[in-house]
Amino acid sequence: MSRLTNSNNLSDNPNNRFGVLLKYALLEIVLVVAGILLALQINNWNESRLLTIQKKENLINLRDAIQKDAELLRSIETMNDFRFNSMAQLLRWSGIKDPSIDSLNIVLRDDTIWNQPIPNTFDREFFDLTITYISRPRIMVINSYAMEEIKSSGIYSKIRNLSLKNEVNTYYSDLYWVFGNDSQSRQLVELGDYLRDNHNLLLSELKFIKDPIRFIQQSFGLAVRIKSVMARANWRRTRANTSRLQAEKVIKLINEEVTSLN
Repeated sequence: MSRLTNSNNLSDNPNNRFGVLLKYALLEIVLVVAGILLALQINNWNESRLLTIQKKENLINLRDAIQKDAELLRSIETMNDFRFNSMAQLLRWSGIKDPSIDSLNIVLRDDTIWNQPIPNTFDREFFDLTITYISRPRIMVINSYAMEEIKSSGIYSKIRNLSLKNEVNTYYSDLYWVFGNDSQSRQLVELGDYLRDNHNLLLSELKFIKDPIRFIQQSFGLAVRIKSVMARANWRRTRANTSRLQAEKVIKLINEEVTSLN
């Protein structure tokens, strides 16, 4: 009877009841806090996963856009390499005395346009091809959509690879400086105007002249303007090569960054 009474007294003791309630309250608080922390952790994990997916998608789009740039830059490089070398050879055939031309090693970098050695003496087929390509500098159209998208979405600012971002910035800065407003060159316009105003000819009509080399020999102004277009072609092929190599470097870095996000 004494033990039962003592037990009831413990249960009825207000301090004991408060202790039990406090334990339950603390347990509930711990469970609620743990649940909140777990939910935050899951939410952070989901946000991180979505950000990673967005980064990969935007970087892949950027890589593909730069790859298109690189392909066009290679075409510009190839085309202007042919323009430069073929015009230099045309001036040599014409007997134009110029140390800068005489010292040139006239060799094409690839055989995309002309797949034979450049002829040392006048060759009608090569001449006609030269005249055709003089007016084909190939205009550069920059694929800027992916870079605009990655910046406007805020993803670019979340990329922590500073080396990659520096190379991307260098690539676009140089590309826009050289080819941002690409159009028909002033030198080419002046050549066309000269032929029209002085000989009543279009550039393409040089292919139909019976003795075009003699025609060039007798027109010092024409030779000067061909040389000017030739210099511009050399500048375009050099700058296209520089931008293409930078594009390939950026593509490699983007591929490494995408791999690191897997």
